[in-house]
Amino acid sequence: RYPVRVEYEIIDNCVNSDKRALASSQYIQKKKLCLCALELTMGSLSYKEATGDEAKFLSSYRASLNQCK
Repeated sequence: RYPVRVEYEIIDNCVNSDKRALASSQYIQKKKLCLCALELTMGSLSYKEATGDEAKFLSSYRASLNQCK
């Protein structure tokens, strides 16, 4: 697992990335999507790999987001 504070920051940034208010149902769906993507990413990249190469992490996370849609 990644450290909890890191997981929280990733999810918070993902959910709030568009900086606009969301209806509660949209917020719940977006949170589920972000959580799914993080779970897939953590399964493919260790914390050490993720922190060692930010571009690799972002690429993996974006690919995971697409898989979770």
